Amino acid sequence: MSRRPRWPRVRKRAVLLVYVVLLAASHAVRAGRPEAPPPPGLSLQQVEGWPQPKRGRVTIAYREWTDYGMNLSIGAERLTQEVRTPVESEPDVTDSSHNLSNNLTMDRSRDPAPGVLEPPESLGDPVLLLHGSPGSGRVFRRLGAELGAERRTIAPDLPGFGGSTANIPDYSIRAHAVMALQFLDSLAIERAHVVGFSLGGGVALEMYQADSARVASLTLLSSIGAQEYELLGEYHLNHAIHGLQLFAIWTLRELVPHFGYADDAFLSYSYARNFYDTDQRPLRGILNAYPGPMLIVHGTDDPLVPAAAAEEHHRIVPQSEMVMLDGSHFMTFLEPDRIAPPIEDFLARVEAGTATLRASADPVRAEGAATPFDPSSVPPVTGFALVVTLLLIVAATFVSEDLTCIGTGLLVARGTLPWTAGVGACLAGLVVGDLLLYAGGRLLGRPVTRIAPLRWMIRQEELERACRWFTERSAALLIGGRFVPGTRLPTYVAAGVVRMPLIPFSLWIVVAAVLWTPLLVGGTALFGAAAAERIGMFQDRALPWLIVSAVGALILLRVGVPLFGAAGRRRFLGRWGRVRGWEFWPPWLFYLPVLAWGVWLAVKYRSLTVFTAANPAFPDGGLVGESKSEILGASGDRARVARTVVA
Repeated sequence: MSRRPRWPRVRKRAVLLVYVVLLAASHAVRAGRPEAPPPPGLSLQQVEGWPQPKRGRVTIAYREWTDYGMNLSIGAERLTQEVRTPVESEPDVTDSSHNLSNNLTMDRSRDPAPGVLEPPESLGDPVLLLHGSPGSGRVFRRLGAELGAERRTIAPDLPGFGGSTANIPDYSIRAHAVMALQFLDSLAIERAHVVGFSLGGGVALEMYQADSARVASLTLLSSIGAQEYELLGEYHLNHAIHGLQLFAIWTLRELVPHFGYADDAFLSYSYARNFYDTDQRPLRGILNAYPGPMLIVHGTDDPLVPAAAAEEHHRIVPQSEMVMLDGSHFMTFLEPDRIAPPIEDFLARVEAGTATLRASADPVRAEGAATPFDPSSVPPVTGFALVVTLLLIVAATFVSEDLTCIGTGLLVARGTLPWTAGVGACLAGLVVGDLLLYAGGRLLGRPVTRIAPLRWMIRQEELERACRWFTERSAALLIGGRFVPGTRLPTYVAAGVVRMPLIPFSLWIVVAAVLWTPLLVGGTALFGAAAAERIGMFQDRALPWLIVSAVGALILLRVGVPLFGAAGRRRFLGRWGRVRGWEFWPPWLFYLPVLAWGVWLAVKYRSLTVFTAANPAFPDGGLVGESKSEILGASGDRARVARTVVA
């Protein structure tokens, strides 16, 4: 009997060892990597971030512009030296379970920090510029200079970004709002005009919600707001997408040896956490209740936040002023000369007391603001958001093709996705996934069934049977494998194992996908739209309806379709018989109630070993390998055991 060569196993262990060593070295380099000093003109300020003493201080880097006779950049180096903590000495505060909003309080009685310059009162309230994600206060370097000619203007790097403390417990817009208010406290600023760009607009709204007296006015630049206009328009769906994005970035950051290069990536961990931790659902209520002056500046061709979002914000804030410019999401830093004039004019009118308030808004607009939101007004996903959504659909097909097609059909029914784009993404995902299965079978051969995760989905006998059939039925098998549940994996892997030519294989899988994808996506879209219109629950209960519809369609596909064939009916009856017969049930199903009872006894008698007293006459209490005959034999000799036998 020949022994299997050890070389493949040795090679795998060597590769694993090299990976572990490289990963450990990468983490060591990252841990010992000093933080770069702030560039000239960037000042540092500490705020009371968290109540725990070990986490109490957060460093916020910021830029400041003014034209009242003082050049603040001269004092930047001195100010940096006077602040206690350089960024690298900040403690690691990665506990995401901590909730800032329940613990932080504002202290407005503090004196200005050393090095902070106080402007004359005649300049009015300063301007606070809040950047989006990913980004930093650097995006305002030109706009800040424009606004700083008239009044004190400050642009902080929000915690987690730029030169501010990188590791914080909560990256949400609500947490950033609290930190922004703390930052104003540290500069002895009682009240400010808040200008929020992109995700920073959400921070500005949350600042007003946290302490309305501190916000003199709100300006939203290409800003987020109502949840319905963000990505797919539904919080839970968006949260799932942001979760996948966070997982991918975390995996690259923590499980790939990159020696710090990935830490400086544009799409960083802080960016992913910022979106994942943020909940936009409260923003509509804040907008509905905001009574003060508001300016909305937006681009008609914004690929990230659609212009329809700005129009909805303008509708529900009847006193707001809207400036719609020909441009994209990035006008704030690409064309600041177009952005600054309407902001300066608006701030001047706010300071003069002539800006419109909600109480003095046009009655017609006030009536329109009270009109309930119409979901049909949300346009389909376009631009960059559409590209991201389609890429996610392609990736999701690698996990579950059927569920992805069903979910895409429901998004089409909702109006979130165009039908052609949804079908195209599903089709691309199906074809790419099929080619990967073929490649796996061709490169690895029959041992592919011993490799996870394929070994959990393909049985060896199924693969062998599919290989035999390919000699004369390849086309029928490839098309049938797409339509018959449970046959696609072994069929397409077998095509690679028997080395079917790539071009014919590609041709037939494209034909099968073209037949299958429009049928499933289109059918689900028609069913979802008709059912939504009929029962009227799609608007208010979008996520439950999506889940119920997807599960129902999947059950129909996996259970209902096979019942049309004799073999499918026989398999169904056999499985149903095993479900009804308790002798076929898995052991864990019986032991779960026993385990629960053991936990209850442990609590009741305050003993973790009480379960071993089940059969005192048997070693270890009969916990493992008990024998009823030995138990009865041992207990039968006891005087207290009855000798009566009932026949």
